[in-house]
Amino acid sequence: MAFPLSTSADSPNPFLGTVITKTAHSYSALVGSLRAAIGDNKMGVVACASATIGAKNLGITIAGIEAPLRYYITKNGDETATLTYRKPSSVFAPNENADLDAMALELDETFARIAAAATGG
Repeated sequence: MAFPLSTSADSPNPFLGTVITKTAHSYSALVGSLRAAIGDNKMGVVACASATIGAKNLGITIAGIEAPLRYYITKNGDETATLTYRKPSSVFAPNENADLDAMALELDETFARIAAAATGG
């Protein structure tokens, strides 16, 4: 799992299977609670990056990129943060593989537990 270090974005039409949770947490507090929740669920962080900030450093404006399984943390204008992720079952559905679909459904539950723990929900 990977999540960006810093970004700010809203999507009026999220992909199917997208879960969006606006929190009262600050950006840095949500990053910390997400890291803790990931560890508590015996999962790990593969990378922590922000394509938006990297591109901005090159003078390029982009909306972001998507890795297979990712949590997005966005900083809101009111200094709170929002946690967004696509359910693994939605991400892997186009592969049309029964074994992968079964694993992804299990990961849906894990991702939901992590998100609930991170957001206090």
